[in-house]
Amino acid sequence: MRGTRNLLWLFPLASLCTAPLWWPYAAAFLRPRGDFGLAAPATLEQPRTYAMQEVILSQSRGGVEELEIIAQRVTTPHGESHLEMEEVKAVLFDRQRQPTRIVGGKASYDSGAQSLIIRDDVTVVSTSGYEMLTDSLEYQSAARRIATRDAVSIFGPALTVKGHGLSYDLDSGDFKVNGRVHVMLR
Repeated sequence: MRGTRNLLWLFPLASLCTAPLWWPYAAAFLRPRGDFGLAAPATLEQPRTYAMQEVILSQSRGGVEELEIIAQRVTTPHGESHLEMEEVKAVLFDRQRQPTRIVGGKASYDSGAQSLIIRDDVTVVSTSGYEMLTDSLEYQSAARRIATRDAVSIFGPALTVKGHGLSYDLDSGDFKVNGRVHVMLR
């Protein structure tokens, strides 16, 4: 009896020693087959994306509205903090609640940097009635300033100004035109 009982431990030892030979076949046999429709879990690197039609965005500071954007289409291709917009109309309000209106083809808004970049035939109508035309511009919310490095044309009641680059302070209404400025008085 004693000899057969000692042979009993040889079976687990033999299985363990030969496992590299038979384990891949057993694992393949036991692996579930078919697609159960389970999506891969979202990771932190994958940004959530949205697409919205006919959107109105508003930004306030201290309970006072500073910016209103109306866009025909808004998408978030790089996450929720970055918006891409099409057919944009923006209204910027100065301290006296007077509107400066901006119209453009496309825009990008970065909520982290609080900057709005408008492109494609941008038209700005200031509170004092001046009309500015440029290819693109950037609104910096913290500085409350509109700036561009592109060619710009400004049309007013008594003058026309053309230059390359512009800085416009919303609160004071001051313009600064850079680069080979050409002024025509009427």
